[in-house]
Amino acid sequence: MKKISFIIPAFNEEGNIEELYNQIQKNIKSFVDYNFEYLFIENGSTDKTLEKILQLKNSDPNIKYIKLSRNFN
Repeated sequence: MKKISFIIPAFNEEGNIEELYNQIQKNIKSFVDYNFEYLFIENGSTDKTLEKILQLKNSDPNIKYIKLSRNFN
């Protein structure tokens, strides 16, 4: 089975992370011959972006994340 990885940069996106994930999930349902993974790159957010990513990760084992030590603009 083929694999598709979504690489998603996130900086102060607490209000958008869950909606983005839900929209992707909704649109990939027809791709039955693929495995999907999500790699969130948390870029030193000052809001609850990382908490939102961790909540999603608890419900979906295909979610992974990297937390950067600070914001890299």
